[in-house]
Parts: sequence; C-alpha cells; structure tokens
Amino acid sequence: MVFGQKLDFLIKTFNSSNSKLARAIRVDPSLVSKWRRGNRTPAPDSPHVPLIISYFLNINALQHQKDALMDVLRSAYPAIKDFGSVQAHKAVADWLFMTEDTAGSSHVPPPVGVHSISINNMFAKMSILSNISDTVDVMTPQAKSDITIKPGEQGSYEVFKGLEGKRQAVMNFLSLVMSSPRPLELLLFSEEDLAWLVGDPEFFMNWGRVLRQVLLSGHKVTIIHHVNRDPARIMSVIDQWVPLHLTGRLESYYYPKYTEKVIKCTLFIARGTAAIIAVTPENGHDTNYTFFHRDPLVIRLAEENYLAFLLTCRRLVHIYKSGSMGDYYREICALEERPGFLYVLKNAPTSLTMPVRLYKKLLDGLGLSASEKKERLELHQKRTANFNRNLLSHRYREFINIEAFETNLTDSEHTYNGLELFNDRAVRCSAADYIEHISHIIDLLRKYENYEVILFKLHEIDNAQRMYLTVKEDSSVVLSTCDDLGHKPIAIIANQDNIANAFEEYFDTLVEHVPASRRNKSTVIKKLQDRVDQIRAKLLLAKAKV
Repeated sequence: MVFGQKLDFLIKTFNSSNSKLARAIRVDPSLVSKWRRGNRTPAPDSPHVPLIISYFLNINALQHQKDALMDVLRSAYPAIKDFGSVQAHKAVADWLFMTEDTAGSSHVPPPVGVHSISINNMFAKMSILSNISDTVDVMTPQAKSDITIKPGEQGSYEVFKGLEGKRQAVMNFLSLVMSSPRPLELLLFSEEDLAWLVGDPEFFMNWGRVLRQVLLSGHKVTIIHHVNRDPARIMSVIDQWVPLHLTGRLESYYYPKYTEKVIKCTLFIARGTAAIIAVTPENGHDTNYTFFHRDPLVIRLAEENYLAFLLTCRRLVHIYKSGSMGDYYREICALEERPGFLYVLKNAPTSLTMPVRLYKKLLDGLGLSASEKKERLELHQKRTANFNRNLLSHRYREFINIEAFETNLTDSEHTYNGLELFNDRAVRCSAADYIEHISHIIDLLRKYENYEVILFKLHEIDNAQRMYLTVKEDSSVVLSTCDDLGHKPIAIIANQDNIANAFEEYFDTLVEHVPASRRNKSTVIKKLQDRVDQIRAKLLLAKAKV
C-alpha cells in the first residue's frame, strides 16, 4: 500500500470527501484527488501532512469509524490506546509513509479513480433515451390480493448454483416477465457482490438490453440500491440505472443507514408471478444458491418483506419533465441554498450568474402570467442572493464550453436552454444581452475569490454539449438534457451524499485535462474580456453604419 491508498481509506472510513479535506487543510480539491489516485504524493515533512492527520483524528467520528483506523494502526503499533493521543498522531504519520507494510491491508482496497468510469457514455445513453421518454405512459400499480397461509403447506422451487446459476435464474425471471400478457410490478434489491452482474460482459449487455425492453413493454420497476463508499460501485449504479429512469417506469430508493452485512440478500420479485431469493454469507461462494419461486405464498411473503424494507428507504432519484418545471425550480433553489462546494458543467453560462435585468427581460418573452413572472423573478433574486452568500465561504466552480461561448458571441443571437429559465422551451436573446451576461461573470470573478470559471473544449469532455451536470457537495447530483433542437428538457436529481462525492472526484479529475491558460483566474478574465471587447466594437461599428 502507498500513501494514496491509505488516504483513500481514511476518506472513505470517515465518510469525508475531497472538498471537505481540501477545505480543512486549505488546498484545492483537485490536489487531494491527485494524492488519492497516486498521481502526486506529499513529502513526509510537507506542512500538509500534520494537517491531514489532525483532520482525521479530530473529526466528529462514530465509534466504529475510530475502531476501523485503530485496528489498522494497532497491527503495527500494538501499544496505541487513545484515538486522539499524540502517540496516535505519530503512528498515523509513520503509517501513511510506510513503503512496505501489511498493516490494515485487508481494510484498504486499491483506489479506483472515478475518471475510469465512463460518465460520458452515461451522458450518451441519457441523450438517446430522452428522445423516447415522452411516449411512455406510467402504469397503475397492482392491487394487493389476500392469501391465506395454511399450516404445513408445501411449495416448490427451482434452485441454481453459483454465479452462472444466478445469471440463468435472472434471465429466466426476465423472460417470464416479458411473456406476461399484463403489465407487472417488479421489486428488485441485492446486497450481494455485483460480480454476478458485471463479471461477464456479454451477460451484462444482455441484462441491460432485456431490462430496457421490460420497461418499454409496460412493466414498472422499483429498485432499492445498495450504495456504498466505493466510487466504482457507485458509478456503475449511476451508469446502469439513471438513464433508465427517463422511461418513466423506474423508481429508485436507497437505505440511508449503510452497513456492511455478514449475510447478504437478493430479492427479485414480479408481484403475483415469481420471486428470486438468494441469501449468501460474505465470500461464501460454496453456498451461493439462488432459488426461483412461483409459489403464490412465497411470492407474497417476499413482497411483504420487501415493502416493509421500502418504508425505511429514501427516494434516490427524482425526474422532472415537461409540466413539472416549477417543482424542479424549487428543488434547485433548495439545493443551491444549502452551504457547500458547487460544481457546474454546462455548454454555456448558467442562469445563476445572469443579471436580474436580463433574467426579467427573458421572462417577458415566455408568455407567463403576471403572477407567474413575479414568482419566477422572486425565485431568481433568492437564488442569486444565496449564491453571493455562499461564495463568501464556499467555492463555485463552473465549467463552460469555450467553443460554444465564442460561437454565441459571434452570432447575432444566443439561445438559452429551457432549463435555464425552468421552462419547456429554449429562449433567445440578442448578442448585446449575452455580452451583458458575460460581463457580469467577469465582475463576479473579480469580486469573489471562491468563484472560478474553467473554459474547456469538447474534445476534453465528450458529450458535454448534450448534458448539463451540477454537483452540490455531500448532497445532490443534477443531470439534465441541454438539447435545444426542439426536444423538451428533462432533469434528474439524485440526492445521496456518496453519489455526490463520487461525482466530485470526477470533477476534480476534469481540472487536470484543461490547460492552465483556461483555468487560471487572471487569464480566464482576460480571455473573456478580450472577446467581449471585440464583439462590442463590432456591434458599435455595425450600428454606426446603419
């Protein structure tokens, strides 16, 4: 194990994040990301090291988190007794820089960088599914039917052994669902290692294809996700499931109190039709059996257990489509109001940095009633007030596509995506209005140290022209379409801290792909100001000729 792996262990164990640690020790989160991935390692005598150690030893930790660290340290330093002692501080310092040690090796898996997960591929899948989402009707859930339990009643089942057996059981289950003459409700949950799902690429592709067919054929799926601290696991959940929410037939939940379990359960239920049940111990491949039931009593009992567990879970994903833009607006306002680091990746500047005068002018062109315009304007003023207040102590990092930016400044008109004004259709403004927006961004950059703009090019972030991405530290992820070619906008919000932390790591890696000339504040301001001055001169010349 090396420094990066150990730091990764500490961050996960204490439920922290790059931005939390970076803020505590006064460095950029991207530097913490480089440390975790092993791209850079501080020297043992670096002034950052004692700050890192103090952060974790003084964090408001739960007892099991403290125990996890002490277990690692005691394997090399058996005499350590007090978590917060000077002795513990010295032990952590030594442990972080051991070049060869076995202390805690079972606790510290090699870190998996989120940049290795294809978020861009997920964007592409969302773009494709968004084109069919408006044609899907949401089915009515099945009514419950009473079943009488008779003492001594016998049933039957099919049993499948091992990972291959589980895959076969799952495909049989989905085939049975597809053959149903009526829409079914599917209830899915699995705590088991996902090797059975992702270990065989061909099976994984077939699973995804059939699952999409199930959703588009009229069936409804409710899934309870097992969300842990592993970024690779989290991103696989996002990649596999979030795009499918655009069908309108999938609902996701998660259990908010994550715990590692010795015995892990899988339940796949097609209500009133079939149930897959598997219960396996940790690393218990020799006892890995999957049972396929069609017995009505077993199915009903599995349903009752699932639904009881569902009551303790929270909604993982919310979808906002045409007709629900008002709800989306209020949710975004609540998200932005919470203190914390905010990341934004968009094809053009966000309405959050739009001057109130320009926002009001654009509202006038939406055909809203006087009361609607008044409410929207008040919400915008509230958003900007929260934005300015948060900038006093929290960073706002905005990624803007410089190619789209330069095109918009050259064109006579600029188009804002409908979601920027929480509307179902795109809104156009003049070049002069757009320049006013950019000039306001320049003023914000000069005024607030914590406001950053990073100018990227499309070859650096694939599919960025199709999607918007916003991440609120330890809170939420917002994924939304930004296609202005007549498609109605769609937004997805995932409210779960581990997912937000995983996307934070993704953003931290993006910074490294952009040259310093397009992320250094002074050079960014100069680039923006030069272009604004050029276009203003061009507009004045055109006006003089008229």
